[in-house]
Amino acid sequence: MNRAKLTLRRHYQEISNSFIKDYKGYTNGPVEGCNNKIKVIKRTAYGFRNFTNFRLRILVAFSTSFYSINYKNSLKQLNKKTTNPPERELVA
Repeated sequence: MNRAKLTLRRHYQEISNSFIKDYKGYTNGPVEGCNNKIKVIKRTAYGFRNFTNFRLRILVAFSTSFYSINYKNSLKQLNKKTTNPPERELVA
């Protein structure tokens, strides 16, 4: 009980904000939906060989979501950093 009481005290502001009239439009439904879809992928796969394959399967399932878009943008940034700039000749 003490642990639950401590958690309620720590997050009092967030909990009280969830009951305010102005915040009623927000919901965690989309996040719960994403979590459910990931669990379904995991359950139907009967296990992946490695985490990379599991991650790629999730990105394919969410191809138009922010997961995939952020991943594609991070790959672009990584490719820009890894490509070597053209070397210039030194003029004396």
